[in-house]
Amino acid sequence: RERAVAAEVSHLLSDASQEVRRQAALALAVLGDSSQAAALRQALAKEGFEEVREEMENAIRRLERM
Repeated sequence: RERAVAAEVSHLLSDASQEVRRQAALALAVLGDSSQAAALRQALAKEGFEEVREEMENAIRRLERM
């Protein structure tokens, strides 16, 4: 079930709102689906806001530890 939710949340990584993108990264880290690390890396490459980048980087690190 978490994988289905994580897949839906990963779509929010491209939302127009930087806060939605930041919260999506946080949610993916909490959900713990390591398969979403690739989606986070892809979003990170396009991200222009430092706070969102930091949250994405934190999420990637957390997922890689799992």
